[in-house]
Amino acid sequence: MLDADRSRPPVAKGTRLGAAAQVALAAAAAGLLCVAGAQAQQPATYPSRALRWIVAVPPGSTNDLISRLVAQRLSDALAQPVLVDNRPGGRS
Repeated sequence: MLDADRSRPPVAKGTRLGAAAQVALAAAAAGLLCVAGAQAQQPATYPSRALRWIVAVPPGSTNDLISRLVAQRLSDALAQPVLVDNRPGGRS
């Protein structure tokens, strides 16, 4: 046995984590703390300003009509205005 092994307290076999597992466990714990902190800082009135929905078709098309219907429902659900911005040429 090496001198370094004698200074360690006895540990039951199979209970020690490897170095990679310790790093993974520490990274997972740090990630959970970051997520919890980010949620605590989020304002209660999100979104706080109007949303812009960009549609890559000209006004009057079927996709534009569907986008406007979805934007109206989204606006009602979020209690914030949702603006449909038609920018034709994005798909061509």
